[in-house]
Amino acid sequence: MEKEKPDRKMSRRSVLTTLGLASASAVTGTLLGKDVTFGYGVTDNVYGNEADMRRIADEVVQEYAQQVSAELTDIGAELALRGVNAAKLGLKGDGTDETTALRSAIQYAADRHLTLLIPRWMTVCVDTITITGKQNFGIRCEGWIRRLDQSPTVGSLLKLDSCSGVYMPEIRFDGNGLNNGCVENVAYTVNQEQKHCLVLLNCQDVTIDRFHCLNPCGDGLYISSGSKNMKLGTITGQADAQIGRNLVSIINAQNIRIDYLYSDNIGHYDMPGGFDIEPNASTETVRNVFVNSMNITGGGTNPCSVLGTNNALVENVFLGSVNLVRTNIVLPSSEITSVYISASNVRIGQLSVVNKTAHNISFLTLNKQGLTPKGITILDSYGEGCYRGIQVGFGSNAVEDVHVKATIRNCKHDGIFMGTAKNVKLDIDIDSVGADRFMLNKPAGGGVCNNIYITGNFSNRGTGLKAMIIGDVPANVVNWTLENVDFTGWGNNQRLYGGGFQGTVRKINCRNLTHLTSLPAFEQFKQGDLIWNIGADPEVSYWRRLTNGTGNALNTDWKAY
Repeated sequence: MEKEKPDRKMSRRSVLTTLGLASASAVTGTLLGKDVTFGYGVTDNVYGNEADMRRIADEVVQEYAQQVSAELTDIGAELALRGVNAAKLGLKGDGTDETTALRSAIQYAADRHLTLLIPRWMTVCVDTITITGKQNFGIRCEGWIRRLDQSPTVGSLLKLDSCSGVYMPEIRFDGNGLNNGCVENVAYTVNQEQKHCLVLLNCQDVTIDRFHCLNPCGDGLYISSGSKNMKLGTITGQADAQIGRNLVSIINAQNIRIDYLYSDNIGHYDMPGGFDIEPNASTETVRNVFVNSMNITGGGTNPCSVLGTNNALVENVFLGSVNLVRTNIVLPSSEITSVYISASNVRIGQLSVVNKTAHNISFLTLNKQGLTPKGITILDSYGEGCYRGIQVGFGSNAVEDVHVKATIRNCKHDGIFMGTAKNVKLDIDIDSVGADRFMLNKPAGGGVCNNIYITGNFSNRGTGLKAMIIGDVPANVVNWTLENVDFTGWGNNQRLYGGGFQGTVRKINCRNLTHLTSLPAFEQFKQGDLIWNIGADPEVSYWRRLTNGTGNALNTDWKAY
């Protein structure tokens, strides 16, 4: 991580003097035996022909580049960014506590609207630093800002409070969690959880091109207190053990864009891990968040969370591509999930979750955590090796206006668990679910599943026992439609099971359910359902259902056409 200072160190004056002498030698034609063609004017005769001088200057820079590369890099950065080198403000990067020195350096740069440069060879060890009310300044940390061993203060390495116009081309943190009491299989304390790396409170117009954190105790990046207008480029983080709370936490903020997020092994077993939107109070709001691409390996209890907790408003969240791989993680024995959404107007373009562990880790959970979530769309998703597939609503907690297209493979329990929901469209391709249910509908506490549309492929039965189990209370299952669902391979009372189907489910063009060789002697049907005849009788094209229920008498319950 750290880069040693170069043995040969030249001051700025030495560099410029060297280049100046080299140029003077070039003018006289003596530098490296190079010829110079002089012009006819006074300027040409003094300084040399412009083209020749440009050529010679390039050769000079190349010849001296290796000798003075470190100094040229620092000088170039300072000139380009109107910056100041931290080393020139007294920072040493020698492993001692430099909290006061770094705080003073940032304030110095901020007061003068400069960019503070922490060079690549420098690791600055600090406790906690707060910068308040500064505008139009920058920090370029090519080295590391590192938490002290057993840091005494509960707080962030760097907190910006009520700052604006902040530009960070690059910033890197070492949370040093393993030397601050963080152990992957020991419960976290509040002190550890709140030791974040970078905290932005009530900040606006902040740009971070590249952010990286290593071994965080709490969060890598924490955004709250009404912060807005954040443009975040590449956000990366990793941990040497399963520690940390989240790579990114958004608590109370709006108008945030993240181009790319990568989290490796961040997320203690009782912490979310990865990416987390989770307000702490009903007065907080998260709105207008865009993440172009997200890749998470390992992770904690639910490493991708968009939650409107505590009756807070969370809305307008777009995640372009989300890829999670659950592997090599220490987790409790209870069931947890990978992607948890409880917010409104959430859209995921592509979602993939692969569970390579033996833990009971589910794929996708859509549930109420406060205000009713409305408008959740997942255009293309894939879940493999998970305990449950998709969970929509628990108990009487309603989720509304949901559209999910998913492929579910090698699920160990319920492929789809439907609790309480309204206006849901599921397009599902699912294979063997261990020895259990492809889909279970079980509203509780008086909850209702209303206006549910399901299409897809249920034909890869494997060892599955039931294709669909619908709640036993008919009043809880309202306006269901099964259309173009392939039930090939399932027998009587295996395709559809449960009293909840009494007069409530419309079946349209479902293989091995609405395409039969004779009148059905099983299941329950709704008035208006059609059974298409694929048998040998040429006189009958289809049968139309006349009643609701389980009766199957010709001309009473069915009419032939």
